[in-house]
Amino acid sequence: MNPQVTLKYSWPELEIRETEIPVPTERPIPRLGFEKKLRNAFFGKYSKFLTYLPYLGTDFTGGFGLHTFQETTSSRKTFVTPKPDPGPIFVEEEWREEWEYYLEATKITKSSSEFELWGFFFLYSGDKENFQIWLEIQEDSRAISTSLKFFLSLLGWRHYEPKRDESLLSLLFAYQTGESKKGDLDLIAKSILYEGNWQFSGILLDAISKGIWYGERANSFWRFIVGFYEDWKDWEKTRIRALSLGKLPPTLAVSLFEDVLSADEKQEYLEGLNLVFRGKTKSDTSSLNEKIQMFLKNFKLQNDYERDLLLRKLKQYPCSYYYNLLNSFVAAEDANWSLFHEAYERAGRLRFLPIALHFKAKYLQNKGDTELANTLFKVAEDHDGGVE
Repeated sequence: MNPQVTLKYSWPELEIRETEIPVPTERPIPRLGFEKKLRNAFFGKYSKFLTYLPYLGTDFTGGFGLHTFQETTSSRKTFVTPKPDPGPIFVEEEWREEWEYYLEATKITKSSSEFELWGFFFLYSGDKENFQIWLEIQEDSRAISTSLKFFLSLLGWRHYEPKRDESLLSLLFAYQTGESKKGDLDLIAKSILYEGNWQFSGILLDAISKGIWYGERANSFWRFIVGFYEDWKDWEKTRIRALSLGKLPPTLAVSLFEDVLSADEKQEYLEGLNLVFRGKTKSDTSSLNEKIQMFLKNFKLQNDYERDLLLRKLKQYPCSYYYNLLNSFVAAEDANWSLFHEAYERAGRLRFLPIALHFKAKYLQNKGDTELANTLFKVAEDHDGGVE
């Protein structure tokens, strides 16, 4: 109908006029297919991107940071897979119009599983601004899953206290809050070694640095992580060398690092091992026996101070022959013979020093093995291993 139409009837006194109301131009509805594309893209080997685990990274202190895959720069020193699979590529034109349409069309209702795809996508692309918008919508609709609560709490973006479950996110959260149970670190190590969650290595390195995780399981982790030594940045190489001192047996340390260090680095590393395991440096003028005698003398004068200092050294270097030997002497002075035996056995070759044999003789004497004890007492005295 034309904008104005005049209808004329057979009788001239009646005339009807009608004006057409202009119809406003509406924004065209975009083709709503990006979610389907996301599902198809994150399929098979890329299905990991539909969980929150790959978007977490850890640093040497065990702290968490956001780990993205399409973001080109990052200021955080977090562990990432040395040679990561880049995953699928998305361009802004594919999703921008559809996302804006969802934000404006408030009457559209979406299932939580459908809408959650957008959250994963924004994490994947490093789009923190749109992720926060997405998150606010989720919070308003009370569609926050337990795994998302763990994820947000680990990053410090929100503060939830989700109920602990058997998931890896729950183990990581327990470590962060100081509520780890025995065996949790072994499970985290398993996820790194066998499930490819390399980015959580910072948790184990933090536990190693605090002296709360060592032994054979930790040694397996060391074998794994040193295998990527050439892929690391210089600051990472420096930190890992320093951290490894006293945290694994010396023979294993040498075998792991000897082929990846330069000549200068190797010399410096061997000197560090000598100090940690034998308690001596090249510049030391006193003998090891004299150093031990001085420690025992100071221990009798400043018991609490020397004991505290020794415990801190043991926490820093749990595999050290030297500090474990000193700990065995302290245990002997306390007549704690079970602790003496445990520490003495971890003292490596230093167990056969004359002064060490003297304390071993006292241990055997306490057990009632006087014949062997007397033999060791004589050997120790013949080699100037008596205790002043």
